[in-house]
Parts: sequence; structure tokens; C-alpha cells
Amino acid sequence: MKKTLVLFLVILGAATLTFSALAWMQGAGARVAEHLDQAQSVANYGFVFSDQTTRWQEFLPTCNALTSVELLFSKFERSNGSDWPGNAIVEIRTLSDTVLAHTFILSPSIVNNDWTRVSYSPTVPISAGVRYRIAVYSDRPNSTDAWIVWRGALTSTYPCIACLNDVINGWPNFDYAFRTYCPGARIYLPLVARQTP
Repeated sequence: MKKTLVLFLVILGAATLTFSALAWMQGAGARVAEHLDQAQSVANYGFVFSDQTTRWQEFLPTCNALTSVELLFSKFERSNGSDWPGNAIVEIRTLSDTVLAHTFILSPSIVNNDWTRVSYSPTVPISAGVRYRIAVYSDRPNSTDAWIVWRGALTSTYPCIACLNDVINGWPNFDYAFRTYCPGARIYLPLVARQTP
């Protein structure tokens, strides 16, 4: 009887340890460090966005989930507090404008000439090799006293030349400054030529 009880306790203990190990591995899997997937980090120009003007930039991921994005903003507001530029809204969209993620960013958390980070938990499901859009707008109109600019490069070196943006017709070499992050291993896909809408 004692041997049976001891054997039962050993089996139960082993099962508990196995379950704990699996739970730890699953938890560890959820904490896998993200890696930079797509980026255009140069900024020498920019465009204002507002509640009436949405700015957007396409990107071509090599992964199947987004953990976060970073966008380079400039913010101007009068020191006398006469006006403020409003809050920013960042969305991940398909090319047909289906919204996959919607994030509201309070204006005080936007630092002038610095990267604003948006993290996703759970991650945003996407498909490698399919173009998506980062769309940005605010909840207030523009004014002469306050505005937010999404910075970017007049002559972009972002390798996805097929990735368009909202100013492509007037500024064919421009891309907004952005970074996208993904979990897991990177896969590499061929890039295709730029096309106008």
C-alpha cells in the first residue's frame, strides 16, 4: 500500500512538474523579445495631420504579427497654452482600409522630435508579404498655434518601393518615418517595384 501511494505521489509530482514546465514555456513564448522588421528612420521633412487629414504609410512585413510600431512626430504648441494640437490616433489598416488595430495617444505623451511607440497586446495578426498601412490622424482641427507633424524623408531609402503613402503623387520619393516590430524569427521576401495609385 505504501509503495503504491509513493508511486502515485511520484507520478503526480512528475505530472505537476511537466504541467508547470509547459506552462512556463508557454509563458516564456509570450515574452519572446521582439525584433525590428521594417523601418524608415530618416527625417528631414513632414506633414501635418488633423481630424480632417489622415496621413498613411504602407509597409511590407516579413512576419505574421505586429508587436509594436514607432512613429517619429514633431509637436508644436504655444507656451501660453492658448491652443493644443489634440490627441493622435494610430491605426493599422489593410489596403482596403479595414482597421486591424486602433490606438488613442494622449497629446502630453507625444514628445517633440522623438519616436512615439504603440505596443500591441495581443499582437496584431498580419500576413508576411502583404502590404499594410499605418494611418495617423488626430481628434482636433489644425490651428496656427498647435499642430502635430509626422516626420519623414524627402528621398527615402526604404527598400519597399511598392509601398505607397498619402503624398506619393506630389512627393514620389517621400516616405514617413516609422518602425515596425515583430515576434519570432524573420523570413525574407523579395520586394517589388513602386507603383502609383
